[in-house]
Amino acid sequence: MSLASEIEKKIDRLNSLYINEEIELSIRLRETIGKNQHDGYIYTLISIGYEIKGFKSWLIDNNVDQLKQWFYVASLLRVESCNYSRGYSLSTPDEFIFPILSDSEEIIKKFGNLDTVNLLWGDYGPSYQEAKFKPSKDDPRYRTHALQAVLRHDWEDYQRIKDTANQKINKLREVVEFEFGVYDAIYHKDKDKIIDIIQTLLKPRVHKAYNKDFGEELSGEIWSHHPVMFTKLAWMNGLEIEIDNSLVPMELMPIKPLEHYDYHYDFLDPNWKPQSFLGRLFGRK
Repeated sequence: MSLASEIEKKIDRLNSLYINEEIELSIRLRETIGKNQHDGYIYTLISIGYEIKGFKSWLIDNNVDQLKQWFYVASLLRVESCNYSRGYSLSTPDEFIFPILSDSEEIIKKFGNLDTVNLLWGDYGPSYQEAKFKPSKDDPRYRTHALQAVLRHDWEDYQRIKDTANQKINKLREVVEFEFGVYDAIYHKDKDKIIDIIQTLLKPRVHKAYNKDFGEELSGEIWSHHPVMFTKLAWMNGLEIEIDNSLVPMELMPIKPLEHYDYHYDFLDPNWKPQSFLGRLFGRK
């Protein structure tokens, strides 16, 4: 059996698993919403299911538009989880790959300005906003702030974050050097620098090391996480680089937003209001 067929089988199996879980989790989620006892972790679990749906739509159904739709829903759920305990802590910028690939200006803007009530690893202070200029090897949230600044095209803010990190951390992790290198290259419109960093990350040993913990993305079997994110960021900033490697699917790089994105869940619609008891009883809000 070919590698592509193996991946399709894994995706199909995961999708079936999450379809069953989504039914149960959605019921639990609506119960917690009704009782005003939100649990951010449930939003996150459901979000993962829609990421898998996106992969299935793209890899099995050959439907890139549907990938964008499901990544949009997954990203909205992540955003919502930030409002409640046990939700997304913005510990790293890794989850930003899904809103970025959705091509939705709305959700990309939300992620560019996203905040969270959740502390690092559940209980580590300071708050997310305070962590912006308190970088350390144990607190990588400044990396998320840096990407947010890039998404907002706030290059002054990005430079302050980068300068503070260089001042307060004796030696930045290699992944941070790559991230800052790409962001700098985007600012300076340096295509060659971006391509050089991406090609380094695509070397088999480097790719394996950098993708082993991305279980939701099949640990590098589908794509190479950072090269995909960096290539997409380049395209978003008018630098239409071409990467000749199957681990960077170029069909996902052109910026082509859908004409309409569906919230899928009524409670993700910003205009939605929970129904009163009488509303639920008689079908009125």
